[in-house]
Amino acid sequence: MLVILLLAAATIVGVRALLPHLRAEEATAVEFKEESIPTTEATLSVAVTGAVDHPGLYSIAETSSIAELLRSAGAAKSERPPAIDVHVHHAGNAFQPQRVDINRAEAWLLEALPGIGPERAMAIVAYRTTNGPFACPEGIMLVEGIGEGTFNSLRDFITASQ
Repeated sequence: MLVILLLAAATIVGVRALLPHLRAEEATAVEFKEESIPTTEATLSVAVTGAVDHPGLYSIAETSSIAELLRSAGAAKSERPPAIDVHVHHAGNAFQPQRVDINRAEAWLLEALPGIGPERAMAIVAYRTTNGPFACPEGIMLVEGIGEGTFNSLRDFITASQ
């Protein structure tokens, strides 16, 4: 469905680019008949991760904008526009987010996790440097400042390799 929207946008851009080159006498009038067509609004499933307050899987109307989606996810407003990465999955393929390995990730990557800022990211790195790798994802709760609530928001985004 996203591919159709992208093709439609490309067509509109192409027509607008050619529009100045068309002369009025070459155009023919087309009469449109207004009809009420029943529609059901399709929805898309979109995974939002990264620098947002509420990462997760969102169901949005096909006509929603990216700005609306980012507002829903709590994207921070800044002077720089956000970097957006779009990956389209084939119909029927379940979305499986890539998990961050808490035993190998650098601090900058850990910061992207929900509820983990620069201080907690450094605390995670310091903990595993001092104590060795985490035995399981739940082990992150041994780090000072990371409790059950923070872990619950992280559980779908982390893994602990050996």
